[in-house]
Amino acid sequence: MFMAAADASLVLLVVTSALFALALGIGMPVHTTLLSEVFEQERATAIGVYNLIRYMGMAAGPVAGAAMYGAGGTWLEFGAAGLLLLLAVLFAAKNAGGLRLGKSA
Repeated sequence: MFMAAADASLVLLVVTSALFALALGIGMPVHTTLLSEVFEQERATAIGVYNLIRYMGMAAGPVAGAAMYGAGGTWLEFGAAGLLLLLAVLFAAKNAGGLRLGKSA
């Protein structure tokens, strides 16, 4: 949605950015809660490693995003992010066993 809105209008760009921020605001506490429940004895270490990886991504993301934006514009930058997100969801679904791809029940 963001890629299409970036070319369409400023109002759509603000709306899609707000939806993204809302999704992050809802999703971020879930990660730490799940880590705390799964790694009960190593809770502090699990949250620390999670935050380390998260902050490293926050530092590397703008650098990689600026390079992709310079090379191919908005569509390359957000298309690559969307593709990585799709791959992460498929990987998580495969390993969690919650989603059966290509198999009928």
